[in-house]
Amino acid sequence: MLEPYEWKRSCTVLRRERAGNRPDLADLKVFDKNSVYLPTKKIGKHNPREEEIKANNAARQEWNRTADMALISGIDEAKIGNQAS
Repeated sequence: MLEPYEWKRSCTVLRRERAGNRPDLADLKVFDKNSVYLPTKKIGKHNPREEEIKANNAARQEWNRTADMALISGIDEAKIGNQAS
């Protein structure tokens, strides 16, 4: 039988083995700063600005959909980025 610490360590090792060659979470980037896409913001529990953040996220999602359609239709990413600034 494994001691509690050893059991926890063994589970961690198994999870990492299953993950394959993925980088550590600290190295992951969801959005590139120079991308045409805008990231949405997470809303924490009991955030007094929840409605403001939801409205902002909705606008960002609409921009991201528009950028998708522009890229699919063949518009150069540099031209889309210039319109965002």
